[in-house]
Amino acid sequence: MVSKKELTQASARGVIWLNAGQIFNQAFGLVNTVVLARLLTPADFGLIGMAMVFMNFLSMVNELGLAEAIVQREELDEAHLSSAFWANFLFGFFLFVITLLSAPSVAWFFEETKVQTILLVLGIDFFVGSLGSVHRALLNRAMQFELIALGQTAMMVTRVTISIILAVAGFGVWSIIIGYIFGTFADSLVAWICNAWRPKLLFERSSLSELFGFSLNLLGARAIAYVGNNTANVLTGKYLGASMLGIYSIASNIPALVRTRLATSIAQAVFPAFSSIQGDNERMRKAYLKIVRYVSIITFPMLVGLAIVAPEFIRIVYGLKWSGAIIPLQITCFGVMFASLGIMNGPIQKAKGRTDLHMNLVIVSVVISIVTTLIGINYGLVGIAIASSFKSFIWVWIAAYYTGSLIDLSVGRYLKAMGAATLASIFMTVIVMGYRYLGEQVIGHNDFIMLTGSIILGAGSYILALKLFKDNTLTELFQIGWEVLHPFVLLVRKKYSSLVS
Repeated sequence: MVSKKELTQASARGVIWLNAGQIFNQAFGLVNTVVLARLLTPADFGLIGMAMVFMNFLSMVNELGLAEAIVQREELDEAHLSSAFWANFLFGFFLFVITLLSAPSVAWFFEETKVQTILLVLGIDFFVGSLGSVHRALLNRAMQFELIALGQTAMMVTRVTISIILAVAGFGVWSIIIGYIFGTFADSLVAWICNAWRPKLLFERSSLSELFGFSLNLLGARAIAYVGNNTANVLTGKYLGASMLGIYSIASNIPALVRTRLATSIAQAVFPAFSSIQGDNERMRKAYLKIVRYVSIITFPMLVGLAIVAPEFIRIVYGLKWSGAIIPLQITCFGVMFASLGIMNGPIQKAKGRTDLHMNLVIVSVVISIVTTLIGINYGLVGIAIASSFKSFIWVWIAAYYTGSLIDLSVGRYLKAMGAATLASIFMTVIVMGYRYLGEQVIGHNDFIMLTGSIILGAGSYILALKLFKDNTLTELFQIGWEVLHPFVLLVRKKYSSLVS
């Protein structure tokens, strides 16, 4: 049995490696978005958004849920792995064909003929991505998160480099599409290089059925979740047009980076750890609460701060033509703040083998999303942003209650875990808003001064608040990070000493 210390260090190492990769990728991706936003138009981003609504839906089922089944299953043999590889390969080709056949209908729905041609090319991505699925799952199962991070970084660097070069060369919307496909290829290639396993010409239905016993509910949950998560994009593109969808995609994607790049990497790292202790509720409960505390202490100030500085951030980074994204961005930040907490529910449910509960909760989420979005669409982008945030606020408490029941955890203890982050964020907001008000009165408004001053003062006041509330979470995070990185630092010192001696 894995000891508590070993499990903590393995999970922490995974979080650090994945987050290191995610921070790099996020910075690189932000540069990509900023550059492309200045080279391309909102309509170009809208066309990509329309195509990706369909592509991302099929991506949810692309791996058939088999990757998680490989991670969660206690005993694996060659038949499981090879059968999963060929199933993913064939299904990736099947989705490619589905994309070719569906492209005209998607273009008709959005009333944009260019979407059809875009989808005809993007469909190649399913075939390319399926090649590395089992290899990535094996890296995840072995907690080799540094290699997963390497693949993600290779993917992002490839996408950004190709997209920017082609955009400068005048390829327009195609710069994003071509970069996207080559990025996926880079990720699959790294997975093959980093994992020695190779598929054999072996396909056993019985072995595949054993994996499907876990993955089918997960597969259904993914497909249903995608409907809810993209209801806003579909309705915006259909009724408000490509340009408005482009603006909304910027407004929603910026705060979503915090969730997808930070919270999701944590979820990916702890899933195999939770699976290894799935029979020990006490250990799972303590780990769950600790992670909620860590996630909230990091994401709350980032998202509240982004909401405050959104006007200056959009104008400086993206330009005046994206000013319509400011208010939707501010609203969306608070929805993502709640969604970032809910990201930990999935690993608990899957580790416990309760993919049925996972799917049922997703259905509830989708119903709430559809109802709120249908109401919000009548009030434009602001209404859609409010609807999305309200849905996240409602769903996170429902999911927390039912997930807590699996590990004997009350909602009250869940709330307490994020108490320090909430109070410190309120303190930070008061200080920063006071600074912004006084700055307007004394020197007038300057976007650069207001943005940099708000960020510096916000970070300082948040850390001060945690000290005043005697919360040591940040110190704990630094200590965990140091424990994981210390052996690496010693190794570097040793290598350096041997080189200079």
